[in-house]
Amino acid sequence: SVTVPSSSNLVHIGEKAFWNCALSSFTIPSNVNFVGNNAFKGTVTVNITNKASSTSGWGSNWSNGCNVA
Repeated sequence: SVTVPSSSNLVHIGEKAFWNCALSSFTIPSNVNFVGNNAFKGTVTVNITNKASSTSGWGSNWSNGCNVA
């Protein structure tokens, strides 16, 4: 699991950032304004909690088959 504190300055998750990582959960903080192409590719068992207000303009297939809530 990856936990990013709400006080984090994380605003960008790059292309293929977690490609084929063995993640079980990841929470995208509300201040993230971009997630790159295929950022979570190959992590199909990951449960993603998206707290960002919009995914408009994010990379194609950013969640690539993952569970997104």
